[in-house]
Amino acid sequence: MRIIPVIAVLLILIGVGGVAGSQVPPTNEKKQVEQKTTETPINTAKKPTQDVATGARVTETEISTLGHCCQVCAQNSEKNNSLISKLSDPTAIFTGLLVLATFALWWATRNLVRSSESTAEQQLRAYVFTKHDQPATKSEEGHFIASIMVKNFGQTPAKDLTSFLHIGLHKLPLTAKLDTPTYEPNSSKSPLAPGEQFLQEITFAETFNQSEINAITKGEGAIFVHGELRYSDVFNKQRFTRFCLYSTGEAFKEGQFAYYHEGNEAN
Repeated sequence: MRIIPVIAVLLILIGVGGVAGSQVPPTNEKKQVEQKTTETPINTAKKPTQDVATGARVTETEISTLGHCCQVCAQNSEKNNSLISKLSDPTAIFTGLLVLATFALWWATRNLVRSSESTAEQQLRAYVFTKHDQPATKSEEGHFIASIMVKNFGQTPAKDLTSFLHIGLHKLPLTAKLDTPTYEPNSSKSPLAPGEQFLQEITFAETFNQSEINAITKGEGAIFVHGELRYSDVFNKQRFTRFCLYSTGEAFKEGQFAYYHEGNEAN
C-alpha cells in the first residue's frame, strides 16, 4: 500500500518537469533565427504600390511619369493663360488690327497699280481694223474688185503689220469652210502710225455669169471677203484682227459690204 503514494509523487514530479521544459525555448534555435533575420539582404528595388481604388499595381516609375505629365500640363496651362492675357490686351488687339489694315492697303494698292497698268495699255495700244466704206468696182475685163481700208485707230504705232486677204463666191447661209490665212516667209511688214490708213484691193479671178449674178441679187449667194491682220504694239504684244465681210442682194448692186455674223474677232 505504501508503493501507491510513492508512485503518485513520482508522477507529479515528472508532470511538473515536463511543463517547465515546454515553457523554456531552446536558446540555440533562437540565436539561429535572429542571425538569419539580420543576414537577410535589404531589397532596394522599387516596390510596387497598390492603387486602393482599382487594385492595380503601379510602380514608382509610372508615378514619376504621371508627375511629369502633370507638370507639362501645368506649363501649357500657364502658356495658354499668358496667350489669353495677351489677346485681351488692348495694345495687342490694336497692333493686330493695324497689321491687317496695312496688308489690306497693300493688296488694294497692288490691284490698283495692276488695274491702272492694264487701263493704260488698253488706252495707249494700237488698234488696227478694217473699214468697208469704199464701194466695190469692176476692172476693164469685168472682174469684181473689193476695196478694204485698213486703219490704226489706236494712239500708238502698230509694228510689223502684215495682212492676208481672200475673196470667194459662196451660197447663203454659209456652210463652206473659208480658207485659213497663209503668210509667206518673206511677206512684207510695215509700221502703221496712229490714225494712218491704207487701201487694200482684191479682185475676183473670174467674171460672174448671169446665173451667179441672179443668185447673188436674190440673196441665195454672196461675195465673201475675209482675212487677217497681224501686228505688234508698243508693249511688244502680238495682236491680230480677223474679219469676214459679205455682199449680197441690193448691197451687191451698190458694191457695198457688211460684216458677216461669223469670223470677226480681235485680241
